[in-house]
Amino acid sequence: MEMEKDVLRALADAAGVSLDEFMKRVGEKVRVLGGAVTVEAAAYLVAKEMGVDVTVFLEEYRREYQLKEPVSGLRGFTLLGTVFFVGAPRTFMVGGRSKRVMKIVVGDEKGSAAYVSLWSEPLIQKALNNIKRGSLVRISGGSVKKLARGIEISVSRGDIEVVGAGEELGMLELERGAANFKILGKVLDQYSPIYNDGSYTTIALVDSPQGIFRVLGLTRHRDHLKPGLVIEADGALLEERRGGVGDVFLGIDSRIDVIDEGPCGEFRFSVGNAYSVLYLEGPSYLNIAGEVVETDKNMFICSGNYCLPLYVRVEDAVKPGKTCLRGVFVARLSSGRPAVYFDRYSSLCDYVEVPGGPILREGESFYLRLDRIDELTINLDKMHLQFKSSGLEFRASSWLLERLIELDVDIEEALLNSILNCVWGPGGFRVRALYSKGFKDVAER
Repeated sequence: MEMEKDVLRALADAAGVSLDEFMKRVGEKVRVLGGAVTVEAAAYLVAKEMGVDVTVFLEEYRREYQLKEPVSGLRGFTLLGTVFFVGAPRTFMVGGRSKRVMKIVVGDEKGSAAYVSLWSEPLIQKALNNIKRGSLVRISGGSVKKLARGIEISVSRGDIEVVGAGEELGMLELERGAANFKILGKVLDQYSPIYNDGSYTTIALVDSPQGIFRVLGLTRHRDHLKPGLVIEADGALLEERRGGVGDVFLGIDSRIDVIDEGPCGEFRFSVGNAYSVLYLEGPSYLNIAGEVVETDKNMFICSGNYCLPLYVRVEDAVKPGKTCLRGVFVARLSSGRPAVYFDRYSSLCDYVEVPGGPILREGESFYLRLDRIDELTINLDKMHLQFKSSGLEFRASSWLLERLIELDVDIEEALLNSILNCVWGPGGFRVRALYSKGFKDVAER
């Protein structure tokens, strides 16, 4: 209601009368028309009769009005803004029931923005039929929530209506991404996700100057997202994950132009290759071939001696054994350690062995599993542990030896049946943690 009063007050000012006088005329208009129009529609009719160019007014009002910082938890919120992204409806399970939601992004020229989630079929159909990028819309009856990525407004019993014509837009920067985002790059792979949300069934990994992104497209985008094509897609929503790279959702009015076409080889990496990409180029979406290994509390993907922690966001989607993880995100945790994320828009592919180890960088973290120990040195006086494996040297401070002695395990056997987290530096690897299925995980204190 606050927004509606602001609009009415602005119309009254444009008409050159007080708000009370303007509202009297609006009330009379509603009475004369027998209640067939809303108060807002009547206000625009009255303003037009009083010489106000409503189209110009809306444009000027849009420029002046900014999305105010709404309070999280506020209900019945109303906003006026320009649409920068129109997403396709997606299906999720909510409380054991299938539920569709449609997301749009609304903003203004000064960079204020809000994610809007439409949760009812009538609202979704109305948006599909009427909303496009550039539309000036009025959304009412929203519930406000402050998330890490920005303001989200959920609407299930409110309304969404177009109150102004579309216009050409630039990109809208968001706290973690951008709306009306444009991506240019070469398609490296295309697949169907492990989870079908009813809309985003075409997934492509695209190599752009900023990194390797995961582009989520609709069925009709499939022919324009084939491996080898160099494409430019607009009207998208970038949901940044880390390092400027993330998921690119194409909108219902996005356009893909094919700029060029060329050869494209098999896009698969070993774990060692994935380390090199992460540490040399930054976070990326990759396909990784390897063996999934579980310890008591952790899951890893391993190739040869090198492993990466694996976080699976879809229950029972990934089983232990040899596989290929498709469209997984390789990035650093907040601690700086590397990790792989498998989510609903990832998939599985047939295992094919891919050779290659990492480029070792000083100060970086690596996870290793050892197939043999060539030399083991235990110094109980200094409580030092040193060993060699496949030409690599490892050392650990007293903490690891003390814990292994406490656990009363065979030290060589423990090392061979574990995954070690190490830091590469002068003299080889320094062991920081040990993960095993045979006994409790051991980490540096």
